[in-house]
Amino acid sequence: GSDVGFFLVALRGVTAVSLIVEKRRLEGPQETLDYSEIARVPLKAQKDGARAGWFGNYRFDEIGVYGYYFVVEIAGKTYLYENNRDRIYWTREAGSGGLGRVEDATRRHTIRRYRQTVYRDDYRVPEWAKDAVYYYIFPERFRNGDSSNDPRPGVDKYRDATVELHRNWLEKPYLPHSGDGSDEVYGNDFFGGDIAGIIDKLDYIADLGANTLYITPLFRAASNHKYDTADYKNIDPHFGTNEDFVHLTKEAAKRGIRVIPDTSPAATRSTSIATITMAMSRAARARSRARRSGPTRRTLTGTASIRRKRSPTGSTAAGGAHRTCPRRTRRRSRSATTHLPRPTR
Repeated sequence: GSDVGFFLVALRGVTAVSLIVEKRRLEGPQETLDYSEIARVPLKAQKDGARAGWFGNYRFDEIGVYGYYFVVEIAGKTYLYENNRDRIYWTREAGSGGLGRVEDATRRHTIRRYRQTVYRDDYRVPEWAKDAVYYYIFPERFRNGDSSNDPRPGVDKYRDATVELHRNWLEKPYLPHSGDGSDEVYGNDFFGGDIAGIIDKLDYIADLGANTLYITPLFRAASNHKYDTADYKNIDPHFGTNEDFVHLTKEAAKRGIRVIPDTSPAATRSTSIATITMAMSRAARARSRARRSGPTRRTLTGTASIRRKRSPTGSTAAGGAHRTCPRRTRRRSRSATTHLPRPTR
């Protein structure tokens, strides 16, 4: 519901400028980069000496991520004024804002949009966050406070390979393919850091002046970074227990420290409860559709028995497909092996 003013300064010779506003489609882990145009706003000229300013307003009525750029007319030719070409780490779009670049509109290229995030008008930053001093913790490498919960090579696995455990805390992390003696798997070497180790150092953190802990994922996962979360309801056993986490928050609160656990649903592991549940749900919907289309299906340990019923038209339906099945050749039953959909990573 807020009006945003746009102002573009150009040398004389520009005959028209339009603001193009697009909205990004947001879905899943943001792997889709797709914008759709929602507005084209002609800007008004305001001349000042050798330069001219072009200005206009646009009201964003919905929350979301938007992109915008300018279409500029000069001497009968069309140009685009876009974001610059700076690469931004961990993003799929180039452009750091600020001074942009002029591109020929007739040349095929990927448009570099300026970006505008629109949030809820009732959103408020918590008061405490204004004075927060964060202490960032990667728990697996912070401190080993309880060696009894250390990962066990040969027992614990990551990606069908055993984990690796550093017996010396001062060793360098393993780097696959570097000749350091490690295996070829990334993310499976551990030092044994845990929640108990964080609690051990709360006084030290408080003495530094930090009043907020930002901790990378603590939930159950196979890797050392835990961004491949499999269960968002339980702390990873190599870090401790749910009760240990509660104890951490209480001890931190005694020292005026808040605890913010990181999470990344977009990176959920294929073996997570949520992913398996969705796969089972898809399988159940598929069986339901198959039953509605005709065949009777009973599933037992991956084997489906299909009893074909002759339709009034003389055809049978199996898995939703109709095929002619004369009475003299129709079999009473047959079995077929079925599998649950394989969860995606």
